[in-house]
Amino acid sequence: MIAGVLVAGTVGLTSLTASGESIEATDPVAGPLGTLTIDIGHRDGTVTLDLLDGRTFSQPLMTEKHCAQVGYQPVTPASDSTGNLVNFTASAVGSASSTAIVQLHARALGINTRGNCGISGHVIGPGELLGIELGSFFEQFWSDPATPSVFAASAEVKIEKWLNLSGSLTVGYDGGAQGDPVSVARGGATVELQPPDPFRSVTLGSTSRWPLVGLAVGSRTTLDLIGPSTDFEVAVECGEQVTEIGDTGEIATSAVFLRGENGTNPDKPIDACEDVGVIVEIEDGADPGVSEDRVYWNNAQVGVGGTAQQVAGTMSIEWTPVDVGDIAMLDRKIDYDADGAAAYTDVLWCESFSQSTNVDGNVTFTAVLPQIGIGTAGANADGTAPWCLVADDRELVGGQITQTQVYFGSGDPWAR
Repeated sequence: MIAGVLVAGTVGLTSLTASGESIEATDPVAGPLGTLTIDIGHRDGTVTLDLLDGRTFSQPLMTEKHCAQVGYQPVTPASDSTGNLVNFTASAVGSASSTAIVQLHARALGINTRGNCGISGHVIGPGELLGIELGSFFEQFWSDPATPSVFAASAEVKIEKWLNLSGSLTVGYDGGAQGDPVSVARGGATVELQPPDPFRSVTLGSTSRWPLVGLAVGSRTTLDLIGPSTDFEVAVECGEQVTEIGDTGEIATSAVFLRGENGTNPDKPIDACEDVGVIVEIEDGADPGVSEDRVYWNNAQVGVGGTAQQVAGTMSIEWTPVDVGDIAMLDRKIDYDADGAAAYTDVLWCESFSQSTNVDGNVTFTAVLPQIGIGTAGANADGTAPWCLVADDRELVGGQITQTQVYFGSGDPWAR
């Protein structure tokens, strides 16, 4: 009997060792947080934060001396942070930099560098930049007090253009260089901003070459915000892995999620790979909110950019060694859907499984999942199991049996 546990079986398995072939995922994962809206009136305005959890905060804008400089009233209702929802900044080249302020004038934001409180402050003129940055109010959402974790994923900015000589718009992000000019028709337009990376601040300039002539920021501007995810630990690209190491006495010594290319059939068209949130946890039944010793993992089905993802991955679990007399513990159970009450069932083997690696080193998994029946709790839409077993290796060492299992699939199970 003991000899029979040395190698329990594999299904079309060549090598699934994650170490050395994949990169450990470390990027934080963010999810939608809400919308920040900036409305500009005649020498006033309002900044409104609408959170997805239903809360709303607002901050009135006003003018201050000198030159109708933009000012901020308190955020209401009061919260854990007393900072601003947004900060407007002004910069200019040369000697004008020392006097640059953001002026709220005639239903628009502009830069004043002349100190005469006149029309020069109505626009973003030559050599001037108007910055819009997320305020310190958002620090209350940061998962690490020292590391910003609230960003804007995209924005729509209303640009006013009153004269043909006002030039085109330039945009920079997080202190970087201004990008290529964006044409704006006379009369103004709402310009969509969607850079490749989330940002905390944006600077707006114009290509105007004429003093007192340029662009302005009108009403309204909206920013789509993202913040720390409460469901996932890291953002995982195809080819990346997530590793969890168990503590002494826990049910497993390690658990590794390895993500392959999207889909399970390389001959069918699939969406381009986009980061998804992933969490891997070795849970202790003695911990608050945990009812038993188990391994939990989950991957999002929608990428951080909003594109549906056909996630295909493997989960390699090295279980804590068990005594020979406890060999029945090696017959592992799985709950395909970790939401709600536990509903464990026997682990099923995949009908078939293989992996291939292209010249770029990208790994594609191809598998046939076993049927568990349409309507079964946690089943895929076609009645297949979300996860199945592709390897179960057991070895007798010093009176104990070590067991390493590899599962294939996608979703949020518990295993024990």
